[in-house]
Amino acid sequence: MTGATADRPQLKKLLAQVGQGDVVIIPAVDRLSRDTTDLLIIARDLQKTGAGLRSLAEPVVDTTSDFAELVLAMLGVAAKLERRRIKERTARGRADAKANGVKFGRKPKLTPHQKREAIKRRDKDEETLRSIGRSYNVSAATISRLASRPPCTFAAPILPAICAAFTGSTSSPIYSGASCSRSNGGASAHRGA
Repeated sequence: MTGATADRPQLKKLLAQVGQGDVVIIPAVDRLSRDTTDLLIIARDLQKTGAGLRSLAEPVVDTTSDFAELVLAMLGVAAKLERRRIKERTARGRADAKANGVKFGRKPKLTPHQKREAIKRRDKDEETLRSIGRSYNVSAATISRLASRPPCTFAAPILPAICAAFTGSTSSPIYSGASCSRSNGGASAHRGA
């Protein structure tokens, strides 16, 4: 469990079970919460039930003392700043890795050669997508998503007219290769230059 989110079922169980005289011992304040307000709410909830809070890493954190809330607030702010620094370092590391050519995400199922072959086979329209996919041990959807397929043209003249009917615009944001003009009260679509 992380201290970054307030919705933690184990913490809720703990808070429901503590009672008068109990002391909750935590390894460090940032393991309990990285948000100052959340940390103070937890500490106050513990105090309302009569329980105390102690941190092993920060011995000054002891809610049974008079300065407990002050110490908790300062440590909560420090934890929040540390969380921000961790995010910044992680983002910087990710950007550096991308700059060095590291690819993120899962590995492609098909090699570039297999992709070219599959595209050629698919574009011949002699085989089903399913049979091509099976030969490479991938789904038909993977084959259909491969690039270099010519765009569908049967709906091309219709799209600008539909867009114009809904938006009143003579150009289609969906299909930029066509424009729409109105004549004789009706919409007629034609290919743009």
